[in-house]
Amino acid sequence: MIKDFVISFRLRNTYKANGFIYFLRQLPLVKKLLPASAYKSRGLKKLANVIALIREVVNTFLWKGIYLALIFAAAVTLFPDIGWEGFLNAFFFLTLAGGFLNTQLFDPTNDKYYAIILMGMDARSYTLSNYAYFLIRVFIGFLPLTCLFAFLLGQSPIWGVWLALFVLGIKLLFSGFILWDDLKSVKKNLPDSTEKRDAMLVLLAAALLCVAGFGLPLAGVALPVTAWPYLLTVVVILAVFGGIYIFRCREYKRMCRELLKKAPAFAATATTANQVIQANSLKKIDYTAEVSAGRKKGYAYFNALFFARHRRLLHKPAKRICVITVVIFAVVGAACALNGDIAAQVNEMVMNMLPLFLFIMYLIHPGRSMTQALFMNCDHSMLSYRFYRQPKVILSLFVERLKSLSLISLIPAAFIGVELALLLAMTGGTDNVINYILIIVTILMMSVFFSVHYMVLYYLLQPYNIQLENRNAAYGIANFLTYIVCYGAISRHIPTMIFGTGITLFCLVYIFAALVLVYRLAPKTFRLR
Repeated sequence: MIKDFVISFRLRNTYKANGFIYFLRQLPLVKKLLPASAYKSRGLKKLANVIALIREVVNTFLWKGIYLALIFAAAVTLFPDIGWEGFLNAFFFLTLAGGFLNTQLFDPTNDKYYAIILMGMDARSYTLSNYAYFLIRVFIGFLPLTCLFAFLLGQSPIWGVWLALFVLGIKLLFSGFILWDDLKSVKKNLPDSTEKRDAMLVLLAAALLCVAGFGLPLAGVALPVTAWPYLLTVVVILAVFGGIYIFRCREYKRMCRELLKKAPAFAATATTANQVIQANSLKKIDYTAEVSAGRKKGYAYFNALFFARHRRLLHKPAKRICVITVVIFAVVGAACALNGDIAAQVNEMVMNMLPLFLFIMYLIHPGRSMTQALFMNCDHSMLSYRFYRQPKVILSLFVERLKSLSLISLIPAAFIGVELALLLAMTGGTDNVINYILIIVTILMMSVFFSVHYMVLYYLLQPYNIQLENRNAAYGIANFLTYIVCYGAISRHIPTMIFGTGITLFCLVYIFAALVLVYRLAPKTFRLR
């Protein structure tokens, strides 16, 4: 098993190193300096391996630290009177939700396909050795951080050990249960509708657990500290049974093949999570959908037909976000009605922390999935024709697509804007009525901005190949910079009047510049890779 892990680790590092060299060769100035022979350069491979190792270490601690810091900030801000109990309550329910959503054992990754399908490695040995490594990383990553946050809340570091063990137990418990359930489904050959129903139930359960994590302390109900030793004991006992089942299971080869060949259309080549996304999206296309041709002609009709046939793929996420925002609005509104201090904090946040919602809109905007759907189900075929790359055609279709994407993304944005304005009114209001209008308009303009931004990046950089893999380093850098700017806005306190006016003017200028750039540059950049 150790030998298999070493082989898989070297394999993973090799393709990451090759990916790093490929990334460098995509940069405009570096490409000419690095020939194709760079892939056999030992120096570059060593540099790439060092970077991969640093990334591995950083990832071991970074996201866990962010996760715990968010819980800590919520405990200190939302329920300071029961800070430690509130922290434990949120940690308990959110870790349960993570047990549903993040198991690692069932992720369809490249290295699994290379090792198990192409190289013929023993599926059980490969899966268990990598899962053991995952568990070790989880424990090592959580232990110092849980001890630190326990100390910050005035508790003994022994609590940190307990919390790290609790996370480890939850991972084993849920992985064992999901493995048992998946094997049962594979043996019974259950239909896709059953799998979709189970996936929806998992998401619903995870959402309810997240709400309970913060909602119960706000309502004055939280798990008592004295209950934790008993909870930990029960979780550890169940985790032992889950671990025994995981390490004694003999069906990993069958499970991995089913996992990596999820879609019949890609039975011979479905290797990555991107291809699973592609296969699932193809199932959601309604080929019978038509649109009225009364006022639409040419590319306007072509675009309308695409969006009509893909409405399940594109509209459903927007509807889900609307439902989630309504639930959050109801919970926050109830908390404000019950607690005047929370109402005052919410009022101040709405008035001075509107930049926070720039990051929220970045997270929920469907632009990236939309461009993937456009390429996967339309452009990768149409780009083979020269007429499709003419400036007038590109600009015409760009405008039509931008209208459609903006309309879809404006629905949840309108919900958020109206709910923020209502929260402002419920928590004391404001002396300037214009602030209510600016809040709604600003959220809407943020949504329009991201619609334009994602479409511009898609047309000017076109990053995808047929497997939906990103093959353009500049696109990745642009997305990373967008994330940095939006994330940096979280901590900014800017009055609504100033920020709302500024972001509105910026969006108008950005839209005009985007149309000019697409018209002039897209005929050269919008191409197949």
